[in-house]
Amino acid sequence: MNVLHVLSQYETNGAETYAAVLADEQIERGYKATIVSDSFHTPAKAEIIEYPIGKRDYLQRLKNIWFLMHVIKERGIDIVNAHSRAASWVSYFATRSTGTPLVSTIHMRQHLHLSTRKIPVYGEKLIAVCEAVYEHLQRDLNYGTDHLALVRNGINLDRWEYRPYRETKKDRKIIAVVGRFSGFKGDTLVSLIEKIFPEVIRRYPEIDIQIVGGMSDQERIIRAAEKFNAQAGKRFIVIDGFSRNVQEVYRRADLVIGSGRVAMEALACGSLVVSVGESNLVGLLTKKTEHLALATNFGDLDIRKPISVEKSVMEILSALRNPGIVSPELGRSFIADYFNVKNIIQELDLIYTSLIH
Repeated sequence: MNVLHVLSQYETNGAETYAAVLADEQIERGYKATIVSDSFHTPAKAEIIEYPIGKRDYLQRLKNIWFLMHVIKERGIDIVNAHSRAASWVSYFATRSTGTPLVSTIHMRQHLHLSTRKIPVYGEKLIAVCEAVYEHLQRDLNYGTDHLALVRNGINLDRWEYRPYRETKKDRKIIAVVGRFSGFKGDTLVSLIEKIFPEVIRRYPEIDIQIVGGMSDQERIIRAAEKFNAQAGKRFIVIDGFSRNVQEVYRRADLVIGSGRVAMEALACGSLVVSVGESNLVGLLTKKTEHLALATNFGDLDIRKPISVEKSVMEILSALRNPGIVSPELGRSFIADYFNVKNIIQELDLIYTSLIH
């Protein structure tokens, strides 16, 4: 099978990481895989073709459609998998011209405007990454179940070495806040700094907080952190920025705060995780919160609601005071059961094959 993945983004995000993992596994299985995107920073075995798919002026969109038609014909593409609205838009018209099936993996809630509702550019099948997105596509965009599928984001467990967290005697504990802090994720981080961490430190001052990840609005986040440190009279928060060895960040931390793929990766490594996403609070990942984590992609994709400060504080304090409250094996097995890319590929195979034939 010859697959073309089409994306539109300028910074590393969950869709990019997922597409890289997916394409790698497809190539391992003997597929051919090509990725077309504005930019692509994640190492991948697939050939990467950079092209301005995310530019939405009409002339560029026509060029993008023509370019994708050329790629599909020249490479004998069997199926196209788009990973964003902009990517689906140009892929739709390209595949109508070439007769190639199109599936769109929906990684986020779609903006509700007239064109989203009236111009169905997602192709033959829409793949929701969690229940909240599936319900959103049904309820808000009126797609029937025959057009929808639920296939979660995949993770390569071989990439994330399992070394369960073991508490050691040390004066201070480390909280690592990890993610891509742009848009709503940046808003969530600022809320953590301004509202939640002050109360955590008031009750548990023996901590250091490391913020790890790229951020588009860096000045706002740095300003919030500096204000927090000045008011606390101590440098509790350190902004480390993007890390190429995030696995070591997870291992070093006594607690990881993150959502989406960060939560998946940290749990796979055996870390304690409190999930605070851009849409809602899941809290400490336990048997009781697994269902909410699955349904909302670890707090990122539900209908946005205010995050409870007190509940967030209690979840963080619970993990700091009782690190043995959750077995690390639970997190690893949870990820293996629901997010193992080897299982995800089998689910996608059924969809791809049914559309091709």
